[in-house]
Amino acid sequence: MSRLQVSEILPKELRVREREKAETLMCLFCRTELEGILMDNQNINDVAVIGVDLKEEHTEAPRAYVVPAPGVKRDEAAAAEIIKWMDGKVAYYKKLRGGVRFVDEIPKSAAGKILRRVLKDMAREEEKSGKAKL
Repeated sequence: MSRLQVSEILPKELRVREREKAETLMCLFCRTELEGILMDNQNINDVAVIGVDLKEEHTEAPRAYVVPAPGVKRDEAAAAEIIKWMDGKVAYYKKLRGGVRFVDEIPKSAAGKILRRVLKDMAREEEKSGKAKL
């Protein structure tokens, strides 16, 4: 018996490159889809989404790294507002359960692609230090 790949059972218009997907609760979320939804928020200038490990849930969840619009505070209340805004637009497994982190700029290559490995390294360092950076 052969195993089916997820891309084999999805309709063609729903297929996404493997590196753009992350698994959470046996469901897939597409980082670029979440970034597109977040860019509709007027308080966000730029955003990148990565998957972070949630040890208490034994899964990977989306976390947003956000460059806020001018005049927007970088505090827990602003992060909670973004999460609440997003919760009404996506399914449970796509919610930002990994949190929201504010950054000055999203790391990008010379071609303009988001350097997710740099964000992953930031997440690992944050986990090692044991404190959240807002």
